[in-house]
Amino acid sequence: MRTQSRLLLLIGAVLLGGLGALAADPKDPKAGVLKVADLYEKKDPGAAKAAQDVAKDAELEDVMNLMQPRAKKGLGIGTKPGAVSPDGIEAFIINLDKRAPAKTVLEKSGPDLERMAYVTAAIGAIAAHKSPVQAKQGKKDPKDWVKWSDEMRDSALELADAFKAKNASAIKKAGKKLNESCTSCHDVFK
Repeated sequence: MRTQSRLLLLIGAVLLGGLGALAADPKDPKAGVLKVADLYEKKDPGAAKAAQDVAKDAELEDVMNLMQPRAKKGLGIGTKPGAVSPDGIEAFIINLDKRAPAKTVLEKSGPDLERMAYVTAAIGAIAAHKSPVQAKQGKKDPKDWVKWSDEMRDSALELADAFKAKNASAIKKAGKKLNESCTSCHDVFK
């Protein structure tokens, strides 16, 4: 069904003005995540509402897959592929649980890492509206889903502040919190 919808979208875009229409698709999860990340970065109070709006049209899997490396169609980290290693947001966060990036990495890639944290906050905010269950089913509880998604958003925002300050201990602390919220959710819902 989703493949047919995408095919129809592609055909419609070509008929209505070429492939450029696809890039401006407001229902594109990547564009939605980046828009919400922009709002978080600007400390705009409209970020929460924008996340809710993106969630209405986005598929959860498409949003979460943006945390993968570029090679797996994720967003990656930074504007230059391979500048930050690992390139995937999820893998980078897992590594943060072990250690903060070296000072040289913070100096070289600090803005890219700060942006990665805002993107992660956006993904968490959108995910909060996309619980895979509507009522409790065994261990799966939509209340837990929202709690872990909110923790993901909040700890990612803390992480962004820590990257901006280049504070290694705060980066490690926020990174650990972020990884714990992701791991708690994955243990139940993945």
